[in-house]
Amino acid sequence: MYTATGSGEITALDAATGAPLWTAETGERISHDLVDEPDDGYDEGDRAVLKADDTLYIRTNAGIIALR
Repeated sequence: MYTATGSGEITALDAATGAPLWTAETGERISHDLVDEPDDGYDEGDRAVLKADDTLYIRTNAGIIALR
């Protein structure tokens, strides 16, 4: 489970206890303005943070950041 702040901090939480496992700074503001959603054929399910394979993809004001 993951949380994200508008200022760019991502925190992984233990799903059973809610305890923080790790935190990372993206260096960019996390933004997900649904009104300005690009029509690029990609749908991340209205999420600013998406996990795929072993990578977290984070939508920021600067674009998509991938964390491994």
